[in-house]
Amino acid sequence: MSYHGAFWVDALTLDLLRLEAKADEILPFLNLKRADNGISYARIRIGSADFVLPQASEVMMQDLKGNEDHNPTAFGQCRQFSRESVLSF
Repeated sequence: MSYHGAFWVDALTLDLLRLEAKADEILPFLNLKRADNGISYARIRIGSADFVLPQASEVMMQDLKGNEDHNPTAFGQCRQFSRESVLSF
């Protein structure tokens, strides 16, 4: 199976904004006409640093009969967990 797609980047920060992938030549035994995935990204502050992380994703599949299935996922509430320890001899 092969894929094609596109990505979008912020012109100023070069942060990844969106990534899309679409399946080509889907294997016949999967009985799918179409399979697409899109992921949106954003810069998020966690603790004292910024990270570019996924914010939302949607997988869309269409079978050979035309039935569509959408699977949206939202990501959030990212947290930093840390612990300090001291080792002395």
